[in-house]
Amino acid sequence: MGARGLKDLPVIGDYVRIGAGAKILGNVRIGDFAVIGANAVVVKDVAPGAVVGGIPAREIRRDADPLAAYEREMGLRPPMPRPKSVESTEPTRASSAAQ
Repeated sequence: MGARGLKDLPVIGDYVRIGAGAKILGNVRIGDFAVIGANAVVVKDVAPGAVVGGIPAREIRRDADPLAAYEREMGLRPPMPRPKSVESTEPTRASSAAQ
C-alpha cells in the first residue's frame, strides 16, 4: 500500500535521488538511498542503495554501504582513496624507438 493506505501508488524511501524526467509507475517501492537515472521508467521495486536507469529501469549497481556512499557524494565524508597504479615492466614505445 502507498502512503496513508492508498493503493497502487509508489512508496519512495528516504534520501532517494530521482533524475529529471524519470517516471515511477504503479505500486512499486523505492528503497532508501536509491538513485533513479534521468528519464528512467521504473515499473519494479528498487532495492535500497541501488542505482537504476533505462526503459524499463534496470539495476546498474548497488552500494554495499549506501549511507557511506551518500555521505561521500554529499561531501560529508572524505572521498575514497584511489588504488595506486601498477608500474608497467614493458618498455614504452618512446624508449624502444630510441634503441
